[in-house]
Amino acid sequence: MLETNEIQELILDSPIEFVLIGTYLNERVIIARSTNYEIDLLSELSDKTDYDNKSIFLKLMSFNIDSTFKISNISSELVRKSGMDRMDNLKFVWRGIPSMSDKNMMQKILDINTPLIYLDINRKRLDRNLKWILADLIYLANNSNNKNLLKIKNNRVIFWALLSMYIFFGILVFILFFLKKYNFS
Repeated sequence: MLETNEIQELILDSPIEFVLIGTYLNERVIIARSTNYEIDLLSELSDKTDYDNKSIFLKLMSFNIDSTFKISNISSELVRKSGMDRMDNLKFVWRGIPSMSDKNMMQKILDINTPLIYLDINRKRLDRNLKWILADLIYLANNSNNKNLLKIKNNRVIFWALLSMYIFFGILVFILFFLKKYNFS
C-alpha cells in the first residue's frame, strides 16, 4: 500500500467530514480522510480550535442548522517514531459540534493509538489498524453531533415559542390599553 517515498492516504466513507494528518518522511501529509472532506479542514493545521464569532442570539435566530457545525481538532501527544530522532504527533480534524466529554474521549483514543498508527506507517500497513481506530473516533464525533444537534433544535423551538408568546402578550396589552384609553368597551 505504501511506496518508498510516498504515502497513499486511506479514504473512508463516513457520516462526518474528517481528515487525519501526520508526518511521513519529514513532511506533514494526509494519512486518512473521508470521501466528502473539503479542503478547508486543512486550514485547521494551526492550533486554534472551535473559534465561532456568532452570538448566541444569532445562532438561535438562524434557520440553517449546518451553520452551527464548526471545524474542530484534537492533537495526539508527542511520540517518538521508530528510526527518527524527533517527536511527532497526529491531528484529527473534523466538522461537527463536539461535546467536551466526547472530545476528551476522542483525545484519549488518539493518544493511546498514535504509536500503533506510526508503527503501521513504518511497516507500510496503513489500513491494518487505522480503520478500527478511526471507527471509534468517527462514532464519537457523529454521536456528539447528533446529540448536540438535537439540543440546538430543542433550544430553537423553546426560543421561538417564548418569542411568540412575548409578541402575543405585547399585542394583547397594546389592544387592551387602546380599548381602555378610547373607551370602546
